[in-house]
Amino acid sequence: RFFKGMNLQTHHSARDTIEQSALLLTEGTVLISERNSLMLHSTHHLKVGFLFLIFSFLFSARASARAWIRPEVGIGVISARTSSAITQIGGRFLLEAGDNKSYGLEISRFKSSTVGSFFAGGIMLEQRLWNWFSMSIGTIGYFNYKSAEKTANYPGLSTNLGWEPALETWRPFITYRSDFIFTAGGPDLIHGLSVGYGFHF
Repeated sequence: RFFKGMNLQTHHSARDTIEQSALLLTEGTVLISERNSLMLHSTHHLKVGFLFLIFSFLFSARASARAWIRPEVGIGVISARTSSAITQIGGRFLLEAGDNKSYGLEISRFKSSTVGSFFAGGIMLEQRLWNWFSMSIGTIGYFNYKSAEKTANYPGLSTNLGWEPALETWRPFITYRSDFIFTAGGPDLIHGLSVGYGFHF
């Protein structure tokens, strides 16, 4: 009888433990589900807020500064596996950040017999001195670039030095352009001349 009572108590204790474990597992699942739902809602709100911030910035920048479009073409030499001629066509979208400063985006297409055709895009910062000397620098991504190792996307740096008069409505320019493409085997270099004009709206 004594052992029978112990077996009965042990049975009830095990059953209680299982029920408590099941309850804790259920509560944990509910908490995890609620947390995931909250994270999804938070991520959604962050995305909406981030997009709203970008559009607000662009709207305020457009309302307070003039925007410029700068189409350009260029020709030069690329030093990769071997040196060859290369052409470039593209443009920049710039916002003024003062009398002689601007910032914006560039998109260009390069073509060469050595590395084929590839695209470049990134953020550029520009400044003009003495109302005619233009200089710029930017971090650029080079997409679908065929290096000595493989065809891939590589980071790089682009600079310009040249002439751009401070005219009011439109501005022709000619610059010496340098591109540094940081591939796995070392930097590939592009040097050349770019010409074009800018107009604001």
